[in-house]
Amino acid sequence: IRENASAALSGRTEDEIIGHVAWYIQYLHRCEAKKRLINEWKECKDVDIKREILADAKDVDKCGNNNTDDSKQKEKEDFINQQKKKAAVQVWREEREIAELKEQKEKEKKRQNEAKIKEKDSIKRTKIR
Repeated sequence: IRENASAALSGRTEDEIIGHVAWYIQYLHRCEAKKRLINEWKECKDVDIKREILADAKDVDKCGNNNTDDSKQKEKEDFINQQKKKAAVQVWREEREIAELKEQKEKEKKRQNEAKIKEKDSIKRTKIR
């Protein structure tokens, strides 16, 4: 693999290639860890909000003020839904960013391969003359 990468990335040393691969693997691991932590945070947040709603519901039963508590519960549910939508948008943005980075890498790789092919063709043409 190193030989193929070195051949494909002429102008880069083997150490630079190995360093970049190590960095990229670490980057991918951190992205996955970030996603996992965000999901864990969202779950904890949802549990906390549900506990608050249940506690408020118990207080409503004790006090008998259903109208104000219903509006509070509705507000909390709206807040929960809004937070879920924000989190979903954030996840979508992160996934889109990762996809764009991958696409850019693919384009760069394709461009480098095309440049390499052109270079080989020009060398062949030079040898033929």
